[in-house]
Amino acid sequence: MKYLNIDKVPKIVDMKDITYEQFMNEKKKVNIWEPHPYANHSGVYFLMNKNKVVYIGTTTKLAQNIKSHKLDKEFDHFKFLQEDDKTERQILKIIYANKYQPKYNTKVRYG
Repeated sequence: MKYLNIDKVPKIVDMKDITYEQFMNEKKKVNIWEPHPYANHSGVYFLMNKNKVVYIGTTTKLAQNIKSHKLDKEFDHFKFLQEDDKTERQILKIIYANKYQPKYNTKVRYG
């Protein structure tokens, strides 16, 4: 498990920012019959509002998750860390949730 060493956990500030508008515009760039470019990305995502982490989630379908969160969470952009291994995604989510304590995450805090 590569993230058991805390020094190997990527820093959020080093991840690319994607605004919700950019995210939605990506779909407009491709054929309407093709899936969203982010449709099948797996990893950990960070919903951000005014540069503060407000939610951390894991996914195998990034586009679907981002769209659904727009209905019930306030965020202006998000960051994404691609990780295909389910166990590694869960470890990262716990590490980041404990560090940033996002207001919409309530069940992943340990310690």
